[in-house]
Amino acid sequence: FGCLALSYVLHCNPTSIRLVGETPGIFEGISLSLREPGVQGLASGVLSQLAFRNKDNGERICNTPFILDHLASVVLDGLSSDHQAAATCAISNCAANSAELALKLLDVPGILEGILKLCSQQRGGEEGERDARTCVSA
Repeated sequence: FGCLALSYVLHCNPTSIRLVGETPGIFEGISLSLREPGVQGLASGVLSQLAFRNKDNGERICNTPFILDHLASVVLDGLSSDHQAAATCAISNCAANSAELALKLLDVPGILEGILKLCSQQRGGEEGERDARTCVSA
């Protein structure tokens, strides 16, 4: 329930995004949630909100041990396509903050591979139609 509560607190609230991002241990806790299949999507969504237009939080995410590896794992092997899309958005929002962060993200094994894999997936089994959510995020 922690990630769900954070999602509501952060929604469209730059002050909350800044304050939560400055909370000691918050990113380590979210990193642990990324390892739990049932909450990967929520945890990824919270990271996406924290990173959106906030370079400091993007840097904190990228500097938190193992968090990028966990995001890469969700993108590659997430429980559902929604979880994978949320992880892709978190990565995209971090990368959008600076070229340095984007390059750091691309150095993480599995991130680029996972995003490319998602962009090539067919949507709903329809021949030739791609899932625009992940392609836009990438």
